[in-house]
Amino acid sequence: MGQLRRARDALGSAMHSWLASSRRRVLLVGVGLFLRALQHASRMNPGFDAAGVATAQFDAGSWGYDEAKGRVFFRALRDRVEALPGVTAVSYAALLPLTLRSNVDEMEVEGDTKVPIHFLQVDDQYMAVLRIAVVAGRNLARTDDERAPKAAIVNESFARRFAAGRSVLGRTFRYRDKLVTIVGVTRDAKLESIAEIIPPRVYFPLAQQWENHRSLMVRTSGDPRALASAIQAAVHELDPTAPRPAVVPLTRSMSIGLMPQRIAATVTGVLGGVGLILATIGLYGIIAYSTSRRAREIGIRLALGARRADILTMVLRDGVQLVALGVGLGLLIAAGASRVLTNLLFGVSPFDVAAFAGMSALFVAVALVASWLPARRAANSSPMVVMRAE
Repeated sequence: MGQLRRARDALGSAMHSWLASSRRRVLLVGVGLFLRALQHASRMNPGFDAAGVATAQFDAGSWGYDEAKGRVFFRALRDRVEALPGVTAVSYAALLPLTLRSNVDEMEVEGDTKVPIHFLQVDDQYMAVLRIAVVAGRNLARTDDERAPKAAIVNESFARRFAAGRSVLGRTFRYRDKLVTIVGVTRDAKLESIAEIIPPRVYFPLAQQWENHRSLMVRTSGDPRALASAIQAAVHELDPTAPRPAVVPLTRSMSIGLMPQRIAATVTGVLGGVGLILATIGLYGIIAYSTSRRAREIGIRLALGARRADILTMVLRDGVQLVALGVGLGLLIAAGASRVLTNLLFGVSPFDVAAFAGMSALFVAVALVASWLPARRAANSSPMVVMRAE
């Protein structure tokens, strides 16, 4: 009965260890997938060049500016910033790229067909600042102001969807009861999030639609951070009562686009790390208990001439076998659970071999460390002491 009870206890401990290691294995795989996704996203080309661009955001409405005063201020600020040394292009935009924000509205395209369209309100130098090529027609111009006929440029996705193989240049659509003429076509670019499927997008001249809130974007041949004091000084000269804006590189502003993945990687990383520590402690306890239950067997083996290396290998093998079962079950669970992460993985497969293999190797390495201590203690035990204690 005693042997049966010990076998049952050992089996129960092993099953608990397998299930626990499986759950922690899922967390570790999640960490690996998110880290791989962040690495992949940092190397992705969004279709524009963010390096060398400084940004500053303004809300003229909160300063008490009306449209007339706001237009004068923003025009004067742009002129001053354009004159700064090293500046090659300056533009305003209602939204900064890759900050998880978007504008979507309905437009009448092809007669009375109302379709949802993503749109941006930008200045004439927006494409030059971000180095997005205009592939057909012309770019927006400063003459596309509030007195000029309504104009817009569209991206290639818009042209493919609505042109049906024909040119979109000169064609019109209706937006907010205004007839808008398409004057140019730009390359596609990811502007809302790095994971987006690029939608049909329209760029309206910011001068034709007043916006209190807008972002200044400045391309420079030097370090964009070096422009901070000059831009702040220009704002202060134009209006000493206006708050000085925070001037940051566009690459930093865009980091918010990866915030969901960073949060997910951090949370799963903490949980996975805690789980790994608990798994190490639990495995150590199981192996130590199992080894103590086999103390008489180990003593007899040593007394009969077994090498200490054989005892060490035997105990380590038991630990690795226990972990291997848990890892195998964890792989199956993780493969199923990782499917729900697809939208957060930025092109990384939910069955990414590197993430699965890396986290499995980490778990096995930790298991070897946890098994090593009781294995070494068993191998170094004295046969006489063990037999006397038994």
